[in-house]
Amino acid sequence: MGCVVLDPIFLFNGEGSLAYAGQFDATRPSTGEKASGADLRDAVGKPFAKSSCAKM
Repeated sequence: MGCVVLDPIFLFNGEGSLAYAGQFDATRPSTGEKASGADLRDAVGKPFAKSSCAKM
């Protein structure tokens, strides 16, 4: 299959601070699973503190 690069997702809060940097979900191209966006959805549901950044 060769190399596969999965770009990280960056989510910023209303003040322009980085609130999340991580993956969309745990699926990978080789698994054939349908992407769910679970990790990003979880990050959006959490309150964002000014100085914190959740990283996966």
